[in-house]
This record gives sequence, C-alpha cells and structure tokens, in this order.
Amino acid sequence: MAKQNQPYKAVINHREYQIIGPRTPEQMAQITQRVNEQLQALKRQDPLLSSEDAAVLLAFNLVAQQLAHENLQAKRRKK
Repeated sequence: MAKQNQPYKAVINHREYQIIGPRTPEQMAQITQRVNEQLQALKRQDPLLSSEDAAVLLAFNLVAQQLAHENLQAKRRKK
C-alpha cells in the first residue's frame, strides 16, 4: 500500500514552505537539512551568489548527479 501524502512545513533558506509528499516527517526533516547545507556550501564558495542563483545551481547539480546515476545503472544492466 502506498503511503499517503502528508503536509510538512520546511524552512529552506529562511523561508517557510508547505510541502506535501509521501515521506515521513523524519525523512522530510533530513531532506530539508541537506538542502540547507548544500545551499550554505554554495554561498560559502561565492558569497555574492543570490539565493535564487544558489537554488538554480543546487537543482542543476542534483539533476547532473541523478543523470550520472541513471547512466551508471543503465551500463550495469547491459552487462
């Protein structure tokens, strides 16, 4: 049976977001913490980076990682 979507209040980069999804509150808290950590890391690398640009770079990096993971899995399936 699939988990029901649950609302969760996430504070990301000092802004509150209502996120609805099938994850537990503990999982949502872990995700929120990781997003904030990665945004802070980007801002440390470039203190002049806007919050919007940091969010775009974070999304870009995550999609790049996802594609690399998918490509690796596809190669393993071909073996």
